[in-house]
Amino acid sequence: MPYELAYCELFNPNFHGWDNQLQQLTQEEEKKIHTSHLFCLEVDNDDFFNNDYIIEVNDTYRPSHPIIRNWENIIPSYKIEIVKRIEIGEYIICIPKTFWLKLIQRKWKKYYNKMIAKRKNPRTLMKRQIYGRWC
Repeated sequence: MPYELAYCELFNPNFHGWDNQLQQLTQEEEKKIHTSHLFCLEVDNDDFFNNDYIIEVNDTYRPSHPIIRNWENIIPSYKIEIVKRIEIGEYIICIPKTFWLKLIQRKWKKYYNKMIAKRKNPRTLMKRQIYGRWC
């Protein structure tokens, strides 16, 4: 499946572990892992529509730190993203695609509002009454 719903977080070598002697990756792959999101948890379609499951995951999968009390405010909260999964060595990274959906929604909203404003014009309404379609 090319795109899926999942929880993801930014890669942090202090928490996720990184040992250069164990990794047999090229520099490009290493750089890609260090600058990517790590695939955390896949969400099935049935689970996505089950609100109790989402609340339970958010409560149990919340980041915490033994020393820093403000950790939840420093690290952004987990949210479900549309992602593309990529496997590099032992690591599974993901590329979030949700922002494209938001861009399309924003463009469509502007287009729709412009179209509605145009159709509210009395001249346009009169033309529709005469010709039977929007001109």
